[in-house]
Amino acid sequence: MPKKTTKKAANKKVTKKTTKKAVKKAPSKKAANKTTRKPAKKIVKKAAKKTTNKRVVTHEDINYAAFLNFKNRIENGLDGDERDDWIAAERELKLVK
Repeated sequence: MPKKTTKKAANKKVTKKTTKKAVKKAPSKKAANKTTRKPAKKIVKKAAKKTTNKRVVTHEDINYAAFLNFKNRIENGLDGDERDDWIAAERELKLVK
């Protein structure tokens, strides 16, 4: 009968070693998961930046910019008309976009 107890003791040692190995391997899997998650977050951030940069230029935006161009033109005594102010406002807002 003493042989059976030594086999059980040997089995316990083996299971302890395998559980220790499993515990040691577990952090490396987590580390591998972290490295795959980071690029995904970066991609999402880049996509969010691209969508937030697009701005729709409305008629009111152009109208206000044309008014500012008119006001600037009058203050500086430059020649021109409202159509030129409007075209310049459109051009400026489309470039800023």
